[in-house]
Formats: sequence, C-alpha cells, structure tokens
Amino acid sequence: MTRPRILLDCGAYSAFRLGATIDLHEYITFQQRHAHLIEHAINLDIISGPDLDAQQIKAACEQSYRNLHIMKDAGLSPWPVIHQTDGRDWLERYLNDREPYIALAPFKHGGKSAVAWVQQSFATIKQASYQPRVHGLGVTNALLMVQFPWTSVDSSTWLRQAATGNVLVPVLQIGGKPDFRLQPNRYCVTDRSEVEKNHIDKLDEFRLDDLRYFIHDICGLTLTEVRYSHPDRWRALVNYFRGLEVASGARLYFVNGIDGQMRNVLMECGAENHLLSFFVLSQLRDGMLQRYVEGTLSLPKPRRVVPDYNSDKYRRHRALAAFFRLRSYDDAQRPF
Repeated sequence: MTRPRILLDCGAYSAFRLGATIDLHEYITFQQRHAHLIEHAINLDIISGPDLDAQQIKAACEQSYRNLHIMKDAGLSPWPVIHQTDGRDWLERYLNDREPYIALAPFKHGGKSAVAWVQQSFATIKQASYQPRVHGLGVTNALLMVQFPWTSVDSSTWLRQAATGNVLVPVLQIGGKPDFRLQPNRYCVTDRSEVEKNHIDKLDEFRLDDLRYFIHDICGLTLTEVRYSHPDRWRALVNYFRGLEVASGARLYFVNGIDGQMRNVLMECGAENHLLSFFVLSQLRDGMLQRYVEGTLSLPKPRRVVPDYNSDKYRRHRALAAFFRLRSYDDAQRPF
C-alpha cells in the first residue's frame, strides 16, 4: 500500500507567531525515533523577521547555523533555511559548505520584493562551484514556480483556499486544455462568500463554463459538491496544484495538520508528498506520525450538507436564473 512521503518541518514559523520555543534536542530525538517514517527534515531555523535590527538578524542566523551542525553531529541531514532578511553572505556560506539541499524562505506576502530576492538567490546559486537542490518554503505561486528551477516547494494554500470557500481554476486555452503555467482564476463558491465579486452566482456564462469544465471534466466533481462539501473543495484544489506540479517540474509537498481525512483526500488524488510540523506533532499523543503514515488516524463521521432547493433562498435563485437565462450549476443536478 502506498504511503505518504514525509518532509518534516520544525514549525519555527508557527512557534514564532505564538511566542513559543522549540527544543532542539527534542526535535533531534523525534527524528531519530521516526527516521523510518521521515524522508527529509528542515533545520530548526531561528526566524529573522523584518522587525529585527541587523545585529538581531545576525544572531538568529548564527544560531540557525549552530543548530544545523548540532543536528548533523547527531547523524541527521537537515536542510538549511535562508530567509529573505538573512543576507546574501549566509547563502554563500552554505554554498561554500556544499550543502546538497537548501531551502529558500521568501516573505509570505513579499510581492515584487520576494520575486527579486528569489531571482538574486538563484543567480548566486548558479555561480557556485556545484548546483544544490533548492526547496521553496511556502511557494506555490504559479509564476514563481515555473520561472525558477525549484527542486521542490511546499504550501498550505490548498487548505486555506478551501477554508475560505474558494477554488482555483487554471486558464483554459483554445480546445479546453488547461495552462497551469499562468496565474489561475479564483472563484468563491460557498454561501458565506456570496458578497465577493467573483462568486459563482455572479459569473457570466463564459467563466461559469470554464469553472464547470475544470470541476466536472478534470476533477470529476460537480459544482454543487464543491459548494457544499469541504473535502470536495480540497479535492478540486489538490487537482489544481497537482497540475501545477507537473507544469513546473517541482515536487510539491502539501502541508497537512495531522488530519486523517485530509491525508486520505491527498492520497486519493495522487498527492503523496506531505509536509508535517514537529511543533504540531510534539503537542499530540505519541505515535501520531506512525498512525498518520499508516492511514489509521480516526476519521470524522461523514457529514454532507444537502441544499434545500425548495427554500425561499433557492426560489430567489430560480427567479434570477430565469431572468438572466443562465443554465444551472450542474447539468446532472439542477438546483434551478
């Protein structure tokens, strides 16, 4: 039976936001005990945020460097992390050490500055005496993924977009072929997101056809399912990111919160690369990683929200549909 391939992150960013600390020796011991379950692991890096001064950033980088070598001395092979605030000299130091795998961490919402920093980092790497593999932390922007030669990336976007009632749809070329290299269209599909301009109820027929084609023909779902089923929104988003993974050539690790249902949706969709957080695992019962990999975590009882097509709300929907002469969301299940 296929098992997920685990990239273990220390969870430094989550701990940083909560004001918590991660014990390096506990992190090392956990990896040693679960070496048969973990494919790769990331160094216990010290977050050097933009609010720190130059001296504090230097101290954080030096501590991250010490942590890396303590982990190596314990027989581990962690990936060093370079943050956007760290400075080029730290990337050059890791290149001089001939690190086989280096993780780059651009600002989460850095925009053009993050792209410029990634570009500069890859230019520095290209000039090195060898070519390491490069991982992008929190990188699943389509243009950023296809523009640079990442070996791997990770992101929690599939979870966050589903939680806020959104799905991502690739741009469809002539003939209906999706082009995952371009920035996708984001559509809101749930009732609680009806105020959004790009909500499914407000789409013109052209965009509704594109959405329907992707959800029906590529994902094997219906628009009613992604509207009312959280796991089906996961499936739609995982299908999108799997297409982006193929288009970019970079292995994509899907961030998961140690949840059995999420894990099973990922495996069902062929997404076998998962990123898990030690910070989260360390707060759970012992043996949770083993159960996650084996697929024996307890699952929630099935809960499906079935819309009441005879309600006042859907009578209004039917009236609007008749007024605008739009087809129903799903050819097979017509709510109107």
